[in-house]
Formats: sequence, C-alpha cells, structure tokens
Amino acid sequence: MQRNILVAAMASALTAPAPLLAEISLEDRLENSERRIQYLESRIQDQDRVLHQQHNAEGDSWFNRLEISGIIEIEAATESVDDSDRESSLTLATAELGINGHLSPNVSAEVVLLYEDDGDEALDVDVAAITFTPTEAW
Repeated sequence: MQRNILVAAMASALTAPAPLLAEISLEDRLENSERRIQYLESRIQDQDRVLHQQHNAEGDSWFNRLEISGIIEIEAATESVDDSDRESSLTLATAELGINGHLSPNVSAEVVLLYEDDGDEALDVDVAAITFTPTEAW
C-alpha cells in the first residue's frame, strides 16, 4: 500500500505544472494523494456493496417472481362381467396449469391453460389476464 501511495505521489508530481509544484510541499501533495486514494477506495467499496445487495435481493431472480400451480382430475372405473373378467381404467378428466408472473411491483400476469376430456383434444386458454396495481390511491 505504501508503495502504491509513493508511486501515485511521484506520478502526480511529474504530471503537475511546475508553478503548482512550487507552491505545494511534497508532504501536502502526498497527503492529498492519500486522501484521494482513500476516497476512491471507499467509493468502490460502496458500489460493490450496492451491486452485491442488488444481486442477492429477494425476488431478484426470475424464478422468485414466478408461481406455477395446477390441478389434475382423474376418473377411475372398474367393471366386472362375471367373477373372472374384471376390467379397470383410469382416465384424465381435467388438467389445469396456471402460471402467474410478477413482472414488477405494480404489474402481474396470469395464464391458465385447461384440458378437459370432452371429446375435443384441444388445450384451451381458460384465463389470460394482466393486472395493474396503482401506486397511489385513486
């Protein structure tokens, strides 16, 4: 650290104009350089701290702002014609997948996909909504 301060002091002494060097003593220039280096180091530490807090903030990652939910309904049946012939079946009656994303503190979006075993093999969009929450009272 002492070597860096000395190098910084020498560099500032060599680059400063000659009349300015005559008015300020070497000790004052060295002290000013040390104060400036300390100030710059503290600024870098503050910036690093802010970046670290932003990186580790709760909800900062996309997966912390996403909710996934769902439901599955299954129909079960068993049938026996006589004592020897038994049949059973499981059928998917309904499947629902909901995705809710908090895009910002004031905006969220929701999509719900729905499948029902009603002869139509299509996957329907049951709900699609964007919610805006005002920041101030109306």
